[in-house]
Amino acid sequence: MNRTTQVQDSAEKSVMYMALDVGNKTWVAAFATDLRSKPRVRVIKATAEKDKRAVLLDEVAAARAALGAESGTAVRSCYESGAEGNWLHRWLQAQGIDNVIVHPNSVGSQRRGKQAKTDRIDAQTLLGHLVRDHRGDATEPLRKVEVPPVEAEDMRAFTRGLADLHKQETILHNRLQSLLRSQGIDEAYHAGLAERLPELVAGDGRPLGPWLRLELERLCEQLAWTHGKIGEWEAERLRMVTEPETELEQKAQMLAGLRGIGPVAATVLVFEMLGWREFKNGKKVGSFLGLAPTPHASGTMDRDLGISKAGPSHLRALMIQLAWAWLRYQPDSQLSRWYQAHVGGTGKRSKRVAIVAVARMLAVALWKYAKFGEVPHGALEKTPLQRVRMAPVRITRRRTASTRRTRQGKAA
Repeated sequence: MNRTTQVQDSAEKSVMYMALDVGNKTWVAAFATDLRSKPRVRVIKATAEKDKRAVLLDEVAAARAALGAESGTAVRSCYESGAEGNWLHRWLQAQGIDNVIVHPNSVGSQRRGKQAKTDRIDAQTLLGHLVRDHRGDATEPLRKVEVPPVEAEDMRAFTRGLADLHKQETILHNRLQSLLRSQGIDEAYHAGLAERLPELVAGDGRPLGPWLRLELERLCEQLAWTHGKIGEWEAERLRMVTEPETELEQKAQMLAGLRGIGPVAATVLVFEMLGWREFKNGKKVGSFLGLAPTPHASGTMDRDLGISKAGPSHLRALMIQLAWAWLRYQPDSQLSRWYQAHVGGTGKRSKRVAIVAVARMLAVALWKYAKFGEVPHGALEKTPLQRVRMAPVRITRRRTASTRRTRQGKAA
């Protein structure tokens, strides 16, 4: 072996690579210092004395010795995002291992005939992509997941949990209303419905069955609990944008200070995207939301396939709703004037297409506002009175056919 080869081998062994295929009960770890030799693959599972983390650290030390690396050799690792979340990434970083989380669809596979798939094969495939990506030899670099700070991840759980509470409230209410309607009872849910259940009779005059009444009582109890939790959490969200205590809440207060943006949109945008994600430019913001156009051009063919829809669907839907609110409450802003100049008196389809462009430009403008403090052109802030009037989402009695008829009769 000549001197050049020896220097190259020593440089390669200065870094050891590790790829993890994370499963529910076991992990599969693949180790290597280069792609010329067969990787070392081990199954990581808990024992009576050690958990999987301790076993993994033992395997890392054993792999260093088996691959001829020094005890202080740097370790670069990766695993695909999944059910394990981000705790494993933070733990690996705390152990001095340079880890990244990659998107599952960033590891391509050949589509020719039947393909064998095992955890061992997946770990070795991911290991090869990691080595090539680190050396710059990869045809397509790995798509790395941006790990949020612990505070941002906790606040994101708040907004998503509150959204789930609203969905659960709708599911329970629809179930309750369908049961009542199936018995010919036209009455909306209210706080005192549980006490009135023994008095209710079906449309044919017979009393409700005991098991049906028990199911209705259960639904009323769950609805009452859900309404109470929604009230508490909505009050906390209002506190975040009126009396902020953390940096993320201060950014949410900034967004909520603009006309057309309420506490819901401000907290979701900051906790999910604008508060901690790093974007190189405005194009990356539109691409993340899936609002970027998808060109389809080849030769003389040149057309657009519409937006990519590659980002989080709930954020994309929120930005569309926010764009309509922006046109209403910020009519003199640059975005609103652009919309009126391009749409004018055209039909509904042109307006729906243009509002997507407004949503994309509005997302970029809000990113600049949250990141650099640059106020969108022509945008107005809420007055002190409007800030005071911001209120949480209120749980009101739903209107049914009977309540509408009653109100119409009173009006007549």
